[in-house]
Amino acid sequence: MLIEKGPFEKGPIERGRARPVLALVAALGCLYASTGFLAPSFARADFPPKAGRLIQLAGPLQALPLPFVWAAWGEASLAQDQERAASYTRWLIELLPERKNLYVLFAGDLAFNLPAESTAEHKAQRLLDAFLMLKEGMRLNPDSHELPDYAAFMIRQKCRDEATRAAFEGMVGMEAMELGKELLLLAAAKRPANGASPIFSFQLQELVQMSMERRRRDHRRLAASLLRKAASHDRRLRARLIELAELVESKGTLEPNESLCNWLRNHPPFSRKPKVWGCR
Repeated sequence: MLIEKGPFEKGPIERGRARPVLALVAALGCLYASTGFLAPSFARADFPPKAGRLIQLAGPLQALPLPFVWAAWGEASLAQDQERAASYTRWLIELLPERKNLYVLFAGDLAFNLPAESTAEHKAQRLLDAFLMLKEGMRLNPDSHELPDYAAFMIRQKCRDEATRAAFEGMVGMEAMELGKELLLLAAAKRPANGASPIFSFQLQELVQMSMERRRRDHRRLAASLLRKAASHDRRLRARLIELAELVESKGTLEPNESLCNWLRNHPPFSRKPKVWGCR
């Protein structure tokens, strides 16, 4: 995935939108420096120091700006000022590096907290920015399965709208369904061996339904592989999902039995359009 643009291109100082909080942390850094406890490397520090360096210079006082940064982020988010919100997002992640759930919180805000009058292009751009934020989290937390899992969920939800999906696919240069599949398989590879998840299985089933509805090249082969993966994560539905996988692996026209059709008609997400499975 060669996507390298978005709100994490630059830090808060380069973007020039976090000056009040920057001044606070700078003051704390100076206060801490005046106590004489700074490391010898302080004498060799770049000037002016970058945001992350100022946070480090604040030493044990670095937690003090947190309430101010949270408040500033909330104001920027409510005002739909994405650039300023992204600045404070970076600050909070640097102040709380152990909180990988912050990536989910901030990405969700970017993707779902939109003005009602947003165009498809604006929705797609916000989705891309949210995805890039989660991608940054994945790079810094390579063992996390939650981050690619949430990225797939977010893309699937937002790309139900055809205009948003088309705009997003134009930006990323690949199909949203294919990107979602890659992310879910990445999450599956990182999930613990005993980490079966019905919710994860449902996300895979949603991708299967999308694949069957769009009927792109090799859609049946993709559906079969995802169904078998979904079956391994949901003991309750395993038999039905494997039966469905065997159906799409068969040659020729899909001819499900009436029992399977009844199940498809009543089981989301397949109930959305059961006719793609050969059910009348």
